[in-house]
Parts: sequence; structure tokens; C-alpha cells
Amino acid sequence: MISVGGAISYADETKTTERQIPVVKCSEPTYSIMVMEFDCKASACQQAKPDNPRLLFIYEALAGSGGVQGFGKGLTTMLTNALKATNCFKIVDLEQYERVKKLLEATGQKVQPPKVDYMIMDSITALE
Repeated sequence: MISVGGAISYADETKTTERQIPVVKCSEPTYSIMVMEFDCKASACQQAKPDNPRLLFIYEALAGSGGVQGFGKGLTTMLTNALKATNCFKIVDLEQYERVKKLLEATGQKVQPPKVDYMIMDSITALE
């Protein structure tokens, strides 16, 4: 029940269902891939906002940009998780590799970069 200015309105019951999508599964990874973070070039993802805090709410409502700045990173994470679930690909995490490389180089060990068969990179140009 929602009360707005003395008026009472009742929301209909909302039904939610879970949908399982069949995914191809592999017994072992075949290819090594790296997924680069998707760049969100859509106007809704841009950080240009008014300096006046009073106008910020109106800007976000009109521009449709509230909370979508991290959309590219979120979409990248969802794709990476879906690819991992298939067990068909070895996911190469370049950031993790760089961290390990720095640690091992401090002990005098040399680390070779991992082999990557495919690289996935993309841009989001519109959110509608």
C-alpha cells in the first residue's frame, strides 16, 4: 500500500519466476581467453553532471544516467562468469597476472605472460 498526499493506492501482486537457461558444458577448457572491460560510451554512462547538488536529481532523472556508470564493468563480469560456468575456456585475468608478476619478481623469479588464444573487447554505445 502506498499513500501519496492522502490518496491510497494498492499495488498488484508481483510474480517472479526463475528461468534456467541451458548452457553447454565442457569436460575441460579448450581455449585461453581474456575479457577486457567493456567501455561504456553511451551518454547515460558519462560522468558529466551539474555542479549544483539541487540540479543533480533532475539531471539524473532526465538523462537516465543514475547508477549506470559501472554498467560496462558489470556486463564484463557477467560475461566472464557465464564463460567460466561452461568450463570451455581458461579465463586469463591480466590484472591478477600483473600482481603475481610483481610479487615473484621481488624474489628474483621471472614470470612469462600467459598464452591467450582469444581476446574479447567491446563498447556499449547506447542504453535504451
